[in-house]
Amino acid sequence: MQQSGTHWPSLGQFILSSLAALGGLAVAGLLFCSGLLTLTGQTGMPAADSVPVFILTWAAALVAVLMLPSAAFSLLRLLGKRPPALEWKGRFVVASVLMFIWPLLVALSSPLGQTELAWLLLPPVMLAAILIPIWWYIEFGRRGLAVTGPQRTWGVVVFSTLVSVPAIITAEVVTILFVASGVMVWFTSRPELARRVTALIERLQTVDLTPELVERLAAPFIEEPVFLFATLFVVAVFTPLIEELLKPLAVWLAGGARLTPAQGYWLGMVSGAAFALVETLGLAGSTTGPDAASVLVARLSTGLLHIVTAGLTGWAMAATWRDGRYLRLVGAYVLAVAIHGLWNAFGVFVGFSPLITPDLALPADPLAAALTQASLPVLAGLVVINLVILFWMNRQLRRSEMPAVNVVESTAG
Repeated sequence: MQQSGTHWPSLGQFILSSLAALGGLAVAGLLFCSGLLTLTGQTGMPAADSVPVFILTWAAALVAVLMLPSAAFSLLRLLGKRPPALEWKGRFVVASVLMFIWPLLVALSSPLGQTELAWLLLPPVMLAAILIPIWWYIEFGRRGLAVTGPQRTWGVVVFSTLVSVPAIITAEVVTILFVASGVMVWFTSRPELARRVTALIERLQTVDLTPELVERLAAPFIEEPVFLFATLFVVAVFTPLIEELLKPLAVWLAGGARLTPAQGYWLGMVSGAAFALVETLGLAGSTTGPDAASVLVARLSTGLLHIVTAGLTGWAMAATWRDGRYLRLVGAYVLAVAIHGLWNAFGVFVGFSPLITPDLALPADPLAAALTQASLPVLAGLVVINLVILFWMNRQLRRSEMPAVNVVESTAG
């Protein structure tokens, strides 16, 4: 049946998705040309520097491809046509099988990054290793749930990529500048420390840096509590507050009270997956070939974190729109921020762990040293907790949907 009039949200979605796809392909083309120039030595840079450029080329092309389903489904809506039935019951099984292949891709990434063909072979391997866990997490979370239609789902992917992520980056940059200005004010009250920092900067410009040298030069400054507290303040407090508020921004615009709790949970997970994907692609594009495996392993659990916390908030939004219990939404947001904050805080302590050596006992504070030693076990525990939350939320939502499904089936019979 033809739809009367123009569905303006679908028109806006089609235009935005199409422009984003074209823009992504244009960026991929420019990056590809830049990578070729570097590879052939025409830029004066080492050929190895072309590898990150080609990784970003593939990343831009991937983002462009992810815009296409949104454009296609919104166009069908504008034409008054039903989208094709794309229900694929075996998707979780396929995603699970691919997870068994994931360790092989990670193991191959670093050796491939050290070959002469790294520019050609490493990017697709890295992108596959980035996508597979994210896909598995969202399929694990959606098992058996009646989620929203494909147009809305892919529209959330587009909105999160093009609006939510830039909004988060902008808010975080403003926060960092604010904290940095506070640290600079504190520096002015410590002229001796300011002179040491100036001397450190001058020395860094005249020596060949090694990780060991950086550790020794930075040790006296990291020992200052203000640096640790400022880092924790930004990373473990403000970053989770900002990201958990803005990650599910698309859910706020996705249907209000018309969303079921399961649909809100699903769209929240999709928002978190889009954020995790863009964030990881950016990090992958800044890495060298030999570091590829460490980046992939580190981002394995971070993607889970973003999907779980955004899913919790999305579920709480949809449930609250239905019954008006706003304390639930506040509680879900606080829980998401707490999980994210703990993850980031102990991630900071992992960063300090290389500085704890027999001759550089850092951080000097015993509590900070103990937290640093406990960082890896705590992070492993948070991974388990996030997986349990993903499983438990799926189970509870499936149970809550069963009565409605049974009523529909009995009526149809």
